[in-house]
Amino acid sequence: MRERINAALRAMSAEQRVAESSQIVAATTKWLGEFSGTPTVAMIFSPMVVEPDISPLVAALLARGWRVCAPSIDWPDGQMRAAVIADWQSDLVPARMGLKEPRKGLPLADPADIDLILVPGLAFDRSGGRLGRGKGFYDRFLATVPPSTVTIGMCFTCQIVERVPMNEHDWRVGQLVWDLK
Repeated sequence: MRERINAALRAMSAEQRVAESSQIVAATTKWLGEFSGTPTVAMIFSPMVVEPDISPLVAALLARGWRVCAPSIDWPDGQMRAAVIADWQSDLVPARMGLKEPRKGLPLADPADIDLILVPGLAFDRSGGRLGRGKGFYDRFLATVPPSTVTIGMCFTCQIVERVPMNEHDWRVGQLVWDLK
């Protein structure tokens, strides 16, 4: 499944990525306009080239006064933490695997305070099953947040599959971007 989805992602044109990313951002922004949770702390992700560009959404969250966090990876211990960012451009710096991560020294958010997590993945199914990239960072992190935390899978259409194989340590997302109500 990973090979098939990776091939589909590589086959997407730049125009298709931009168009679908815009639809994802628009749907999520509309849904966030109705979000009533307070305080509002959101964990975003810095997308790889083959993931939806959510940078306009992050800008909107920051403009609305949300406290925004980004994944900070501790590669040796296999853990992901939520570092608070104030600026998409200056607070994220190049890291491993073509990712951008929060620069050193930013404060960390308590996972218990996070109201919303935008979750990337390689594949998703309509029941919230998620196939990650194989390191388990999000599954371990999602195990630390309260059950009330809203989790939204962010993906392109080609990443939706009939069924994602799940193990007992895998976490589902609560919603997929086009199912936002």
